[in-house]
Order: sequence, then structure tokens, then C-alpha cells
Amino acid sequence: WARTSPTERPLPADAAHELRTPLSALNLRLQGARFSGIIDWPAIEREVGEMSRLVDQLMDLARKESLSYQDRITGLPPINLSRVVREAAAMVVPLIEAQGRRLDVEAPDVATVRGRADDLRDVVRNLLDNALVHGRGRVTVRVRPPVAPSQQLRIEVSDEGDGVPVGQEETVVERFRKLKADSPGSGLGLAIVRQVVRGHGGDARFFPRRGCIVISLPVTSQF
Repeated sequence: WARTSPTERPLPADAAHELRTPLSALNLRLQGARFSGIIDWPAIEREVGEMSRLVDQLMDLARKESLSYQDRITGLPPINLSRVVREAAAMVVPLIEAQGRRLDVEAPDVATVRGRADDLRDVVRNLLDNALVHGRGRVTVRVRPPVAPSQQLRIEVSDEGDGVPVGQEETVVERFRKLKADSPGSGLGLAIVRQVVRGHGGDARFFPRRGCIVISLPVTSQF
């Protein structure tokens, strides 16, 4: 039910690998404090906070991977995805305004899918945060209903940045992968997005050379 890249390691292996570096850095800092008698509490608190956020994200990803195996789309309640998208957009308005940028939302009154509203709201919020941190200019989120019965509903989140280079559309959504090693974040956000979407029977993909990611989801006529 959940699809995994053949090169992607099991989550425990990834978690151990990613936690090893910050733990080693914290250990060195504490050893230095022991010998010097000088404790840099702000730095220690910052590093502990970063590890705490990473652990929270890992636990969230593990939960969503488990859900994608246990649940089936038919067992999920119908929700109005347009409302979910607008709620997620409202959450980032203060950040948009603080950066002097613009956020546009284009969605029909009702777009019905089966799913977990909280998880899908987190998906859209995560994508908007990603556009704010790594993109530039105006951010647009669109909900596009299918034009044919065989098609899926789409959510598009785009900005005016350079986007993802050709050939890295899949790599960028793998765990702990970032286009720039020194960019903020742990590299887990997009992996969580893809896991949630695949758990809902859809998928997530970037358009190359465009600051645009597309989420596809099965639709339902019940609401």
C-alpha cells in the first residue's frame, strides 16, 4: 500500500544515522564544558531543541507510514478538501505578511475526497512552509477538480522560485534529502507529505525547473 524507493533505508536506520551527528556534537560540547567549566547554555538548548524537533518528525512519519498500511480509502470519511486547504492557508498568513509576500488560494466551494482532515491539512501547511522557506515571490495554492471521471483531484502549490532541477524531482522528496545541505530543516517535511498522500491513494511530484509541487488524490461524490 505504501510505496518505498528501492534505495530508501528502513526508517530506524535513517533515524539512527541522522541522530548520530547532533548527538555527537552535543557530547563534544558537554565534554568541553566539563574541562573548561564554561557552559554555553543557549547553544545546548538550541541543539537539544533541534533534536527534539527531529524526533517529533520521525515519530510523525512512523505513525503515518503505519496508517498507510492499516487504513483503506473506503474506510476514511469524506471531507471537503477545499475547506482543508483554506484552513491551512489561513495558518500561514502571518508568515506571508511578515515576509511581505502574497498568498493566493484558488479552490471551488466543495471538492470531496476521503481522508483524514488533520493529516491533509498538515500536508498543505507543510508545502506552504516549504514555498516560504525555499521559494520566493507570490505563493499560490490551487485545488483542481478532475475534468474526466478517470482523473484525480489535484492540489498545486507553487511559487516564483527556480524550483527543482531536472532529475531531482524524486530525490527531493526522499527522507533527509535537501537541495542545499545548509538550508534550514531536517529534510523530512516532503517525505512526510508524500507518505500521507500515498496513504490516501494518491501521489506527490514536482515539476522540474518550476517552483511547483502537485498532489493528486482520488475523488468521491459523497459529502
